[in-house]
Amino acid sequence: MMPENDGVALPRRLVVRVGIPANAQPGDYEGQLQVKMQGTTLSAPFSVSVVNATIPALNKPVGIYLEKPVHFGWFPETNNLGMDAMQCDLRYLHKLGLTGISPPYSTPSDEKSRAEFNRLSDALATRGFFSPLAYAPAKRLTQALGVGNAAMAVQEIETEYKKRLQPTPYWSIADEPSNPGNKDLFLDMHKSFSMLAPEAKLAGHLNSREDRAYLSMFDLVLINDGFGIDVEDVQETQKDEREVWLYNLPHPRAAAGFYLWRSGADGFLKWHGRMPTADPFDPTDGREFDVQLLYPSAQPCPDAPDIHADLYEIAQGIVDHRWLQWLEAAAETNPNAKSLLLQMTKQVPIPGKGCWQLIPRCSTRGAPRSLTSPADSQGDSQNEKSPQNSRRKPAQPIYFNELNGNQKVAHPVQIHG
Repeated sequence: MMPENDGVALPRRLVVRVGIPANAQPGDYEGQLQVKMQGTTLSAPFSVSVVNATIPALNKPVGIYLEKPVHFGWFPETNNLGMDAMQCDLRYLHKLGLTGISPPYSTPSDEKSRAEFNRLSDALATRGFFSPLAYAPAKRLTQALGVGNAAMAVQEIETEYKKRLQPTPYWSIADEPSNPGNKDLFLDMHKSFSMLAPEAKLAGHLNSREDRAYLSMFDLVLINDGFGIDVEDVQETQKDEREVWLYNLPHPRAAAGFYLWRSGADGFLKWHGRMPTADPFDPTDGREFDVQLLYPSAQPCPDAPDIHADLYEIAQGIVDHRWLQWLEAAAETNPNAKSLLLQMTKQVPIPGKGCWQLIPRCSTRGAPRSLTSPADSQGDSQNEKSPQNSRRKPAQPIYFNELNGNQKVAHPVQIHG
């Protein structure tokens, strides 16, 4: 059933996800899709092809930043609905296949807020989210308690979780540190946390090449195209066993899927699940535009959440990524799979300087060494040096087709042999 538009005709894009049972037999399945609205029923046929393959679980954190819906916090009577809505958000994101999250942790400054922090940590582990990013708690603790006391509070959590054999989050202490006014507080936090919370894994958001001066201070850095996200940038930043996540990139399907796999980065996060600047139901009343991948609702747990299309793009990118993991594993023993992987490597190259967005003119440098022969490497080198061969024939990117989020999925490519 579709909601009515109160007399205003608005275009609608419907995204249909088809759940495939784990025991479904391979083959083609057909059905009818019906949409009922204002007394009218529209129908259209659809078909799903299920292939005989099981794709592996995603091995990297891919997800979004998330806060509780702000409108439920406006009144004491509805405050608990915000917690319910947040748990429903997590269930829905897990259903879409997301594995990474920067969740709405409480600021663990007292016993009550510490207990809330622990409950959310338990919920994340239960739902399969790993390597969560605590975006705000360390900074808010510093504002509330002072930097030294904040570091000791974080160390208490680290010690407690270590005894329970429970992983702790990454603690973000820096946003764009080279920007004016950001450096002093960040440096104070890093000094105190390094001395008083030595087990804490520190994270920073870097979006400028000048931020490279601070790399040695972090266990995890989140980088965007302002910092530099070419494969050489990622590999250089990963030195000293540093985790590197991409964040806030355009083209979320490519960012979560093919490019994340191809670049070798360790994860991807997109800003933001719920970040309105004022009234979340009014996109015109804030100082800047609202950023909401999950749109507000009157009820905390609607049957069918209203979401931004980018969230489906991320979900599709995750399935792309899982198929690529499957193809890599198959390529170890199957020559046809290895040939397909090499074809994809050549057709959609690793971008060169400043052209990560799968632009056809980018160089094919950086193909995985195991997939290139000496002749292939020599040919690429000659083409790059020769002016008459500097422009390659444009090629369309190859994307895997995702029709559901379960283990068995429809897919147009089959490997034989």
